[in-house]
Amino acid sequence: MSDRDIVYEILKIIQSGKEPKKEDIGADKESFYEWIEQIHDDKLVENISFSRGGSVNKILIVFANGAKLTKAGRDYIEFKEAGKI
Repeated sequence: MSDRDIVYEILKIIQSGKEPKKEDIGADKESFYEWIEQIHDDKLVENISFSRGGSVNKILIVFANGAKLTKAGRDYIEFKEAGKI
C-alpha cells in the first residue's frame, strides 16, 4: 500500500466516526503512530493528542477517540476519490 493509500484509509476510518487502530491498516505500533503524527502535523485531522516520553520524546500513546477531519482532510479524501492524487 502506498503512503497516500494509508493516509486515505486512516482518514476514511475517522470520517466514519471510528477511532483508527493499527490493525485497521495492518501496521505495527511504531509505524501507525508515525502515520497518525504525520496526519496530525499536516492538519488533516483535529482532536488527536499524544503522550510522549523517553529521551527522544517518543510517542507512547495516541489519543484519537473523537478525532474529526478538517477541511484539508475532507479535501484529501475528495481528491483521492476523484483520482487527482
